[in-house]
Amino acid sequence: MKYVERPDAAPESGITRVPIRPDSSLPLPQTVLVQCAVETLACAVRAGLDPGAVLAQAQLDPSSWDASGTLTVAEFSRLSNAISIPMRDEACGLMSRPMTDGTLEMLCRVAVSTSSFEECMRALAVGLTVTMPDFSVLVEEGPQTLSWVFVEKAPVTRNRQLLYEVVIFLISYSLLAWCVGRRPDVVSADLPFDAPDDLLGVRRLLPGLVRDRQPRAAIHFLHSQASLPVQRKSGDVLPFLKRTPGNLLLAVLGQSPVSIRARGLMLQTFPHLPDAAEVAGRLAMSVRTLHRKLHGEGESFQGLKDQVRRDWAIEQLTRTTMPIKEIALTLGFADPPTFGRAFTRWTGRSPGEWRRVAGVKGV
Repeated sequence: MKYVERPDAAPESGITRVPIRPDSSLPLPQTVLVQCAVETLACAVRAGLDPGAVLAQAQLDPSSWDASGTLTVAEFSRLSNAISIPMRDEACGLMSRPMTDGTLEMLCRVAVSTSSFEECMRALAVGLTVTMPDFSVLVEEGPQTLSWVFVEKAPVTRNRQLLYEVVIFLISYSLLAWCVGRRPDVVSADLPFDAPDDLLGVRRLLPGLVRDRQPRAAIHFLHSQASLPVQRKSGDVLPFLKRTPGNLLLAVLGQSPVSIRARGLMLQTFPHLPDAAEVAGRLAMSVRTLHRKLHGEGESFQGLKDQVRRDWAIEQLTRTTMPIKEIALTLGFADPPTFGRAFTRWTGRSPGEWRRVAGVKGV
C-alpha cells in the first residue's frame, strides 16, 4: 500500500513528492553523485587549476565515472582536499570569494564554546554570516520550531544547487550535528529551487519534509531540542578537521564506522530489525565486541535501533498520510499509545504534535 505525500498540496507548491512505502526507509548515503564532483572540479578549472593534476592528487579516474553514478565519501573528500588546499579556499571555489584557510576551524571553536543546541545554533549563525561571502544566516524562533534561514547577500547564479547543499547541509547542519553528537531532528527544510536530484544526499539525511521552490532556504528544527547539550570540546576540533569534508558527512552519517555499518545492516532488513547477535555475525565480531565498540563510539545497539525507527517514523509523519496506527504497527509496536510514548521519548513531541508542526493535513 502506498501513501500519498501531502494531498492538500498542489504540484505547484514545490513540495517534493517521493513515494514512500511502509516497507522502506531512506538509507543514509555513504556516497555523493558524480555530478557533484564534476561541478566541484569545474570550479577548480575556472580558478586556474589543472584538472589532470587535481585528479591525480585525488587518485581518481574520471573515465570510470558514469553520469548517474556515485563517488564514495572518501573519494569526494580526496577531490575536495586536492582543490581546496592549493586554492586556499575551504569552499573549493563555489562562493564568490574564498573561504580562507582556518574558517572551518574558527567555526568549530566558536561552536564548541557553547553549552546547548540553541546557543550553538545562534553562535554558528553569526559565525557563518561573518565568514561566508554569499549568505547571511538568521535564527527565527516560533512557538514550536527553531529555524535557520539562509539569505543571499547577492543573487547566486552559478552552481546554485551545489552551493546551497554545501552551505546548508555540508557546513551548517553537519557542524551542528557534530557539536551535539547526533543528527538533530528536522521538522522540514526549504530550498529555493527545483532540485529533483540530491547532489549530497540532503533528502536522505534530513528525515523531515523537504520543500522545493520556496522563497528562501531554511531548516526548521523542533524547539524541544533547544536544551540538548553540546558534546564536543576544544580538543576535539583538530582531529575532526583532519579529514574534512569527509568527517562533516560522517558527522551526520553516524560519526563512526561500526555504528554506520550496524545501522546500514538494520536498514537492509527494515522493518525487521536484526538483533545484536545477527548484526555482530554480519560484522564478523562477537556480540560483546560489538557492544564494546559501539560504547566506545558513544552509541548503543538499542540506540541505533531507536534512531532507525525514529527517522522512519518522522518520514511517514511529515511526508505521507500514513495513519499513526499503521506507523506504530509497521515499527512493531503493539498499539499507538505504546508507539506514542516511545516517539515522545525520542523527540520530545507526540506523533500527532509532530505531524501538526509539519503542517500535514488530510489524515
